[in-house]
Parts: sequence; structure tokens; C-alpha cells
Amino acid sequence: MSEEKDTFERRVLQALDLAFEQPSEDRRAWAKARYADDPALLARVLSLLESDTTGQRDLRTGGARDILEDEPLPERAGAYKIESMIGRGGMGAVYLAHRDTDDFDHRVAVKVIRPGVLGQALITRFENERRILAKLNHAGIARLFDGGQLDDGSPYIIMEYVDGVPVTQWVADNDLGLDQRLRLFMQVCEAIGHAHQHLIVHRDITPSNVLVNRDGTVKVIDFGIAKPQTDVSAENDTGTNAKSLASMSFTPGFAAPERSRGAGANTLSDVYSLGKLLEAMLEGLELPGDLRSIIDKATQAEPGARYATVWTLSNDVRNLIGNYAVDAHGGGQLYRLRKYLRRHRAFVALASVFIVGIVTAFSLTVLQYQRAEAERREADQRFTEAREMANFMLFDLFDDLQPIAGNTEPLKTLTTRARTYLDGLSRSSRTDRSLELDTIRAYHRLANIEGNPIGPNLGRRDVSRDLLKQTRERLVTLHSTDTGNIETLRELTALSFSE
Repeated sequence: MSEEKDTFERRVLQALDLAFEQPSEDRRAWAKARYADDPALLARVLSLLESDTTGQRDLRTGGARDILEDEPLPERAGAYKIESMIGRGGMGAVYLAHRDTDDFDHRVAVKVIRPGVLGQALITRFENERRILAKLNHAGIARLFDGGQLDDGSPYIIMEYVDGVPVTQWVADNDLGLDQRLRLFMQVCEAIGHAHQHLIVHRDITPSNVLVNRDGTVKVIDFGIAKPQTDVSAENDTGTNAKSLASMSFTPGFAAPERSRGAGANTLSDVYSLGKLLEAMLEGLELPGDLRSIIDKATQAEPGARYATVWTLSNDVRNLIGNYAVDAHGGGQLYRLRKYLRRHRAFVALASVFIVGIVTAFSLTVLQYQRAEAERREADQRFTEAREMANFMLFDLFDDLQPIAGNTEPLKTLTTRARTYLDGLSRSSRTDRSLELDTIRAYHRLANIEGNPIGPNLGRRDVSRDLLKQTRERLVTLHSTDTGNIETLRELTALSFSE
């Protein structure tokens, strides 16, 4: 690249940097007014602003579209031989290289900055990236191996080469389901959480800065615009040049609203970007209500309304996967009960079967009890009828028929039928005292009718004798179990047992 063209491109980048300080709707008008006397520069700046229709900027570290003209590849970066260019951005370029010494051979990414592109402030930021990456040792963050300067003085860092694709492309290409995408997102949270634990804010979490390699492992890259949290508060106090650099340090659409107003970044800014990243990773899927609540909480316009930390965001996603209550949902006891039931579906199903079985068994028991009770009432009715029939035959009907001449045979039939009823009553398992007394009286009456000479009888003395004996035994037995009852004693004396 000639010195004249290099100078022109440097002026273009400086002009573009100033243009991005302006509100997005005023940038073109501002550029036309500012550079009206330099048509070539104005045309180049307007062309770059026009290409920024989606708000995605190529000046951030890791941008793949060329802004500077092609230039020869450096041959080496320390012990590493440069193979090809991976991408170029406003900060410089990223190259693919490999270590070709005898001890080991592996491929790396070499990030190089051109000292004259945006001046000392950007070089300082690049050196800051070295310091930041040196602090971070996490499987989800691209590792720093080495650093130094090229022969022409350009500073560089040697980083882990991530042969991957943006996370949004990965989930789409592999047609991942909801749970798989959420678990992948939790890997991102783990990496960013590690950075926050070391007081580092990434400040530009986007799909292109979150790569997934071939084995499905997440790698967060491009900490070139990251800052220690202790440095963030100073952003607005370092002059115009620092302010312009800060304006380049985020990607519209993923940056928190306060960033576009010039506010410094903090961990809550990263939480917002993570919420937007999650939303982009889930594009094309139907989002459950709890998941929508998580995204909404993470991307609240007011920082204080967001998740307080990356860990609380990640924990809510974990709760969603495990069917636990999601804090962002803010549900009550009924909501938590539904979550519990979903978590224990097998147990609930088994318990439901058990409960249904218990209810069914109870219903059958009640039905059987009702049937038994009905049968008992029916038996009671029949028993009462038999009891009343026997008494009617022996006392009322016999007295009515006995004076009529020629009724001997019908009376014998009557007494035989009455005894059948009495024998049935005597075999009953019932222990009612009044029933036993009624039975004894009936047997005694039947004995008298059959052949007891104390009154009119049918002349069957042997039958009468057996009945009187049975009556006596039953009455003695009743008295032995009821010795304190005066009524039993009266029955004993009232019944005569003549032979």
C-alpha cells in the first residue's frame, strides 16, 4: 500500500470514527456538512455508513470485511509462521499461523495492530487485551499464548485458534432443540461469569464473538474492547478520543441502551447482551412463557431491573431446564406447585394410579357395604316376619281355631309350621335378650299345645315333653348369663313345666 493511500484510509477511519459519535439519524448529514470540501473522503465515508444498514460495524476487533486495502502478509510473529489472513478490522488484522519449531506444532490466531491507524489510544486498548486475556483461564474463552512486536513495530498477540462458527449459525445448522440451545447458552454464561469474577467486562457479546467449534464447545473471543471494571468509570473522563473509541466498543442491537447514550459498561451491560444473544439463539423456536420472562428480565432498559449477575441469569435458565420455578416469572404458590408436578411426572403418575386405586377400592367397599346393609335390612325384615308369624300362629290363631270341632288335623299342621319358624329363630346368631325370651315363651306355648295336660292339647305328650325340656334348658341358660335381671327370674317362675 502506498504512503498516500495509507494516509487517505487513515483519514477515512478517523472521519468515520467521528461520524459514529453522532446520532445514527444525523450521521450522513453531519458528514456532508463536515467534509463537503473533500469529495473523495466524503464519498468513502458515506459508502461505509451506507454499508452499516444493520448497525453492525466492521471496525470492532474480529470484523471480517476489509476496510484497508490488502497488503502483504507478515512472514512471522515470533516463533509462529503466518499462513493466511482470517479477517481484517479497523484495529488491524487476524492471521492464521503455526508454530514450526521442533518442540511442538500447533495452529494459532495472530492478532496484529497497525500503530498508525487510530493512534496511541487504540494501541493502548490492544495492549489492554493482552493484559486481560492473561488473567483469564477458562475452557470457554480463547486462550492467550504469547505476545510481542513484528519487525515493523506492530504489536501482536498469539491466541488460541478457534475453528468454529458463530453460535447462532451452529444452532441453526445442527437444528438444535430448545434444551440443547439453552445448555449451550449456559456455557456462554460460564465463560462470561469467569471474566466477571476477574473484574473483566467483555462489552461486545454478539454471535460473531461467541463461536462453537466442531466438538460443540463454546469459545468466547474478542476481548479487544473489554475493560477491567475499575477502568470503566473513567471512560467519559478521558477526552474526545477516548469517547470516540468507546462509541466503537459495542455492536448495536446487542449493546445495552445506556451504551448508546455514552454510559460506561459494567457487568449489567453484559447481562443485557447475553439476553439479546439468547434471543438470537432461539430464533425460529416457539418460546415458553418462562423463557420469554427470562429474556425480558435480562434485557430491561433500566440496568437495575435486570438480573444482578450472569450467575442469576444462568441459574434461571437452569431452573427452566429442570422444571423449577423461574424467578423472572414471579409466580405464586400455584405456579410453584405446577413446576413441582412437572418435575415429578413419574411419581405423580404413579401416585395418581395409586389414588385412583384407593378411590376405586373405597368405592367398591362402600358399594359392598351398601349391598350388605340392604341384605341385612332385608334379613331383619324376614326375621321379624318369621318371629311375628310364629307368635301369631301359637297365640292368636290357635286360640281362634281350637274351639272349632274337627280342627285337630289343621291344628297339627299349624303347630308343625310354627315349630319350623321357631327352630329357625333359635338357630339365629342374634343375641338379643328379648328375642330369646320370645322364643322361650313360644316353645313353652307350643309344648302346652302339643300335649301338656294343664290345658287343651293335641295329645302328643312325647313331643310336648321334649319341647318343655328344651324350653327349660334355654331359660336356665338365659338366666345364667343374665343373673342380675329380675325379669328373667320372673320368667322362670311364670312358666310352668308340668309333665
